[in-house]
Amino acid sequence: MFRRTRAAFQSLAYLITISLTTTAYCQSFDFSFESFRIRLNKRIEMNGGGLVKSCRESASKVFCSFDDKAFQQSVLAFKGLNLANGKFKLAESIQIGIKNNHVERIILVGSRADPMNLFHFIGTVGSVIGVFEPQIDAKGAAEIVTELGLMRGDSDPTIGTAQNEFRDSVAITCNQYLSALSQKVECVFVPRS
Repeated sequence: MFRRTRAAFQSLAYLITISLTTTAYCQSFDFSFESFRIRLNKRIEMNGGGLVKSCRESASKVFCSFDDKAFQQSVLAFKGLNLANGKFKLAESIQIGIKNNHVERIILVGSRADPMNLFHFIGTVGSVIGVFEPQIDAKGAAEIVTELGLMRGDSDPTIGTAQNEFRDSVAITCNQYLSALSQKVECVFVPRS
């Protein structure tokens, strides 16, 4: 009985999330991709992360990767403290939906296959939040990240269930899955009017 109730609740939560994000696609943020990229890179630089590096554009989408220099510096620092071992490759990208030259949605994709990638992803989520809320400090961004459940592991009963955060100008939906299914972690940012 509990499993069926939980499954029904998760399905309902998923449908509500899809409905909210689909509705929001009709809107756009009040900035272009290039303006967003400049703002995001400033925020990432302030936070010490990897800047948006190379992008491929189509008529309605822009796909970008991140420079891994800051990521590799973090890996070296963790190795110096004997907290990381081995080689790590940054597994993070961002996709920006464009409509009428304005950003319509932002999809940030990362990995939780290793702590280094998860930490970098969380930092980038904080930087994207900082684009929308320039006044937010590290503590405020960390509270939002916690609400979004980005540190959940396989033992968390909510794993696989999207977590939402509604801010003044942006709705954020994040999800990750059981490790056996996928190591992907993803956050979608859509406008709120």
